[in-house]
Amino acid sequence: MRFNGIEIGGMRIIACLGCLILLKVCESWIAISALDSTISARELELPVPIVTHPRCDACRYISLITDSYLREADEKLLENEELTPMEVDKISKQICKPDSFRDVKLISWNGDLRLSLPLLETKGQGTGAETDKDWAKKLSSHCRYLLDKMKGIELYDLWLRAGHRNPVSWLEFMCIGEGVFGDCLEEHDTHVWPWEGRHTYINKEEPSFQDRVIVNMNSNSYK
Repeated sequence: MRFNGIEIGGMRIIACLGCLILLKVCESWIAISALDSTISARELELPVPIVTHPRCDACRYISLITDSYLREADEKLLENEELTPMEVDKISKQICKPDSFRDVKLISWNGDLRLSLPLLETKGQGTGAETDKDWAKKLSSHCRYLLDKMKGIELYDLWLRAGHRNPVSWLEFMCIGEGVFGDCLEEHDTHVWPWEGRHTYINKEEPSFQDRVIVNMNSNSYK
């Protein structure tokens, strides 16, 4: 069976598109799986959280991957260089993609509902809890809610002052701070998180692999 030039060209285009999609999927898996080992390599010791509920776990994990993305990008700079507002904006979009939270699981551990997440003490602990929520999207929304309070270059400036020396200091700033940055000070979690309904993630520009930064209630209402 012979194919004409147009048919051959069409098949080549389809094959190329398939390869590009596969490459992007592989890049995403590589970047996220490297997060755990990147932060673990620093032998980071996290303080015991003041409270034990899903929103606090979410905030702690978001703070750690935010630190890891910014630190990785900052370490690539030459002396006296700083990230640009455009670079910080691109990084913040990458941090909050639902893919960053694909390993999240709602668990029951020591009588509390928690979130099992890489880098936290909850990983591999407890037993799975029934839930009808999409926790990856829920955490993605909360991530965007928190970083929206530190838009653009302000995120980088705050990180340089509060977290550059120690990731734990950045965790404390984001989760044991004032106002919206007090998720780990609330005694009880709330049924609906801010921005919980804003699940739509719009990524206008998919960065190349080189641009990716490799990182790291106890109420029945969560079931």
